[in-house]
Amino acid sequence: MGERGGRTALRDPRDRLVGHDRRALVTEVIAPAVRDGERVTREMLDDGDAGSTRLAFQLRHGPNREGRWLEHRSEPIEDGPLAGGHVELYYGIADGRESESTAERDDQFERLVDAVEEYAIFRLDENGHVESWNHGAERIKGYQATEIVGEHFSTFYTRDDRAADIPDRNLRAAADHGSFESEGWRVREDGSRFWASVTISAVYDDSGDVKGFVKVTRDMTDRRERERQYRRERDLLQQILDTAPVGIGVFDERGEAVRINDRFTELLGREASDPEPYRLGQQPLLGADGDVIPFDDRPAARALATGESVIDRRVRVDGNDDRTRWLSVNATPFGDEPGRVVVTIADVTRLKEQAERLERQRDDIESELRVVFDRIDDAFFALDGSWQFTHVNGRAADLLSRSSAELVGRSVWDVFPEARGTTFQEEYEEAMETQETTSFEEYFEPLNTWFEVSAYPSESGLSVYFRDVTDRKQREQELELYETVVETVDDGIYAVDSDAEFVMVNDGFCELTGYDRDELLGRHATAIHDGDVTGRAEAMVDEILDERRSVATIELDIHRKDGGSVPCESRLAPFELNGEYGRCGVVRDVSARLEQERELETRVRQQEVVTGLGQKALEDRDLDALMREATALVSSTLENDSCAVLELDVDAEALSVRQGVGWQSGVVGAATVSAVGGESQASYTLQSRDPVVVENLETETRFDGSGLLTEHGVRSGISVVIGPWDDPWGVLSTHDSVERSFARTDVDFVQSVANVLASAIDRHAHETRLVRQREQLRALNDVNRVVNDITVAVIEQSTRAEIEETVCERLAGTESYCFAWVGEVDVASEDVCMRTEAGVENYLAEIDLSIDPDGPGGTGPTARAFQTGEIQTVQDVATDPEYEQWRDHAERYGYRSSAAVPISHDGTLYGVLNVYAERPYAFEGEERSVLRQLGRVVGHAIAAMERKHALMSDELVQLQFRIPEIFEALDIGDAVTGTITFDQTVPLSESEYVVYGHATPDAVEGVRSIVDTIPHWIAVTFRDEDEGADRIPFELRLSEPPVLSAVAAAGGSVESARIEDGDYEMTVHLSPTADAKRIIDLVRAEYPAVSLLKRTQVTRTDESSARMRRELAEALTDRQRTTLEMAYYAGFFEWPRHVSGKEMAETMSVSPPTFHQHLRKAERKVFDSLFSHAAENAG
Repeated sequence: MGERGGRTALRDPRDRLVGHDRRALVTEVIAPAVRDGERVTREMLDDGDAGSTRLAFQLRHGPNREGRWLEHRSEPIEDGPLAGGHVELYYGIADGRESESTAERDDQFERLVDAVEEYAIFRLDENGHVESWNHGAERIKGYQATEIVGEHFSTFYTRDDRAADIPDRNLRAAADHGSFESEGWRVREDGSRFWASVTISAVYDDSGDVKGFVKVTRDMTDRRERERQYRRERDLLQQILDTAPVGIGVFDERGEAVRINDRFTELLGREASDPEPYRLGQQPLLGADGDVIPFDDRPAARALATGESVIDRRVRVDGNDDRTRWLSVNATPFGDEPGRVVVTIADVTRLKEQAERLERQRDDIESELRVVFDRIDDAFFALDGSWQFTHVNGRAADLLSRSSAELVGRSVWDVFPEARGTTFQEEYEEAMETQETTSFEEYFEPLNTWFEVSAYPSESGLSVYFRDVTDRKQREQELELYETVVETVDDGIYAVDSDAEFVMVNDGFCELTGYDRDELLGRHATAIHDGDVTGRAEAMVDEILDERRSVATIELDIHRKDGGSVPCESRLAPFELNGEYGRCGVVRDVSARLEQERELETRVRQQEVVTGLGQKALEDRDLDALMREATALVSSTLENDSCAVLELDVDAEALSVRQGVGWQSGVVGAATVSAVGGESQASYTLQSRDPVVVENLETETRFDGSGLLTEHGVRSGISVVIGPWDDPWGVLSTHDSVERSFARTDVDFVQSVANVLASAIDRHAHETRLVRQREQLRALNDVNRVVNDITVAVIEQSTRAEIEETVCERLAGTESYCFAWVGEVDVASEDVCMRTEAGVENYLAEIDLSIDPDGPGGTGPTARAFQTGEIQTVQDVATDPEYEQWRDHAERYGYRSSAAVPISHDGTLYGVLNVYAERPYAFEGEERSVLRQLGRVVGHAIAAMERKHALMSDELVQLQFRIPEIFEALDIGDAVTGTITFDQTVPLSESEYVVYGHATPDAVEGVRSIVDTIPHWIAVTFRDEDEGADRIPFELRLSEPPVLSAVAAAGGSVESARIEDGDYEMTVHLSPTADAKRIIDLVRAEYPAVSLLKRTQVTRTDESSARMRRELAEALTDRQRTTLEMAYYAGFFEWPRHVSGKEMAETMSVSPPTFHQHLRKAERKVFDSLFSHAAENAG
């Protein structure tokens, strides 16, 4: 019945009771059918408002208006489309049969109530004692019917409620008003409490007196807790959203903001007071190139279009606040809610300004918060065994969008065919089949509604209680969204209550601390940080609550579960929890940022060191001072124990410690390490193109770490090459006594210092070369002047001693050289003796020199010059290890380099000229070549002088030598007869000589045997051998000077030299001033078996011949005399000629015209001398 007394539905049995058609009575007013109907209707409505009631009345019906007594029972309808109406039950009481039917219906109603398990429904007597007990009451309150029936219903109230007389007051209220509703704590049989929704309805007898009550109780504990939990989580997440250090916005597919925090608009450079809400696309976003990013390419638009997340998109914003910011934008679409996107933006300007040195981190994102909808009331319908609706309450009709009339009597599968094959059908059928209660949640698309369903089967059908949980589902999805936002943020998010105990942490926070979520929840915050942090954080929260600050940031060290520590930054804010304030925050690991800042500071410091060293290298020419400072700076900058500059000595295959810090006394300037292979870290560095880094020398396998490093306890270090890897100058190394790793920036720093040193070394070497070149040029000019002076001077000098004195004096008198001396060898003792010196006195007085390799100074430059006949130099006496025994001597006389120059001519070594200079490397390149040539010029001058003396002197010293059985001495087996005469020796070069002679026919084979036996006798050519002459001329080629040439070079002349019947005899003429002993030594050195037969003084007898020889000696040049002698002895002047001019030219290695030119000039001078003397004799 509706609230105005109109009938809205009528069951079939009413037709019998009232005598009217059921369909005709629906929507009709009931009053006309009841005697005193207005009063009865008013009482019914009044009683219905007060709750359930029962009364008796007489009903008139039929054409005769016959009365009939009925018993009426009424139940109010609380919600749904018929809310405010009643369910009216009528029982005929006219006869026993109707009463019996009424009893049956009561029994059916009781069975329906008893089947309900969702509600506790039971009767109370007028004093509040329990009279009935259904299964729902048993499930909810825990009492069996036998335990509670007869007990007072105050048993279900708490002790405080009983003390306050709440149970009796509730009964009185129900009796006074018909019904009473309340919510509060109730007590189960086991003493536990639950939150109950209670309705108490009074039941009246026929006289209107209260005869009892009906009490309906529902357990609301879970729903109440869910609502409270939702409100806490909503408040907590709202606080997190407001305190997040990043901008967070949620936008729909139209670009409108569903939720946006202040930080979002702040980072976009917009005013927070802007009345117009922000829409996607309003603020231009710029790319790295400065161009505006098209809307379709913006992160949010792409995420909406593609359904895929856009992570860490870097954009630039020129805000309305005149600030330019770089932002990192993340856009993530909702997986369960298409058409929405979460956008987070973080200010990365600082990272951009630090040249992207700091690691980028994604900023926090959080999703929108929604208002919790009101709690949802339950709906109910009943199905019989044929799946037809037998009862539908108002709430159910409302939720199903069908009236009760449309549903009752029809199959649920016909009304809702879309439910076939869904979870609803599967669960209902299973419940009926198993007769077990089932509960589930499912979405029904035609109604666009999520339902929470509880189905209770019975033998007669299925009772279904359900409620619309769409709002809760949406809240759960929203909560899941918030949780997704929180969990997808890389940073740690937490919340603690007023006791500083964790009530919420996200995965990022768990990962940061190393604890599981269950290990943190309920634990005090000091488990992960120092105790003083809590006090500081609480003080900051109080300041925010007092509006003394808007946001709080605190730096702290997070203590991880594994014992480690992580530097972090936390932005925190208060949030309300159970009437008290806790705090929540976002924690970010800043170790990478701090490390990058430290690295940046280190690199700046390192760059300052490199720059300072570079400036010092330009300003200071002291290379060792620069190296000392560099090693000190490298060691202190890297906080290492030691550093060294090692200079490479290629010849010695060693690296010497030139400068360094942190080494034991005596190491710098003295210690060396191997530069070969992998014998040391430094040598291995020379072979590697890259720097060599050692973290633990004890486990190093690339090279041998023993030696200098292990003696100093070295465990780790860096070494780099100084100079280009293919032409290194040395190695720069720095070491520490502890095991450690080095950053790439540390290695680059050491390499940069090495590059500065390499540049300084190159510049120093270049400057040194320039100075040396200038000095060498000056010295070269001096030497050239000396050579020119000597060339002139030797013409004027008459003795060898004068020539040698002139050479030494001229050399010592230049600015390039400090002193010079000439020495010769005593053949008997093999000692070097001083002949003359200049610029120094008694230089050899304190030292002994010998040409014997085992004697004193036998390996020095002077001895080597005597031994090899080649110039010997010492470029730096301070560093040359072979000069170590004379280093003190050199320091005393003040020279740094020296040269020992052989004085020789045509294979004859007259002595050695020693020249000394104060500058190192004085005798290189062209200067060395000029000095070598000077030795030859002096040797030639001495030889020419002695030869001149021999030719011009009338008095001669005659030496006669004899070697018996020379072929036997030369180990030529066959005896040789006949005579071999050696007429003349002509030198062609230093390594080529021509000897002219004659041999009797029986001696020809002997000459050939000598050529085959003696290595330096190259070849022999006989002329006119087949013509039967008594004396056959020959031309003999030698690669070493024969004794004849050596005697001539020493100032003597061979008057005769021949081998007759195996015995060799030779007669030599010397000038009286010549050194006869040296000539004798020369011959004996060549032929150890030689005997000096006679030494006599002789006088030239032909004055004119002697004078002519003197004139020719002065007139003919060396080349003219050589040409004339070779032509004469080769038979060029014979007729017919033994050799042609062309053959002579080939022998002399000149062109034919050159040969004839020299020959004609020589002939002219000979004839001039001859005819002038002939004219004198004729006169």
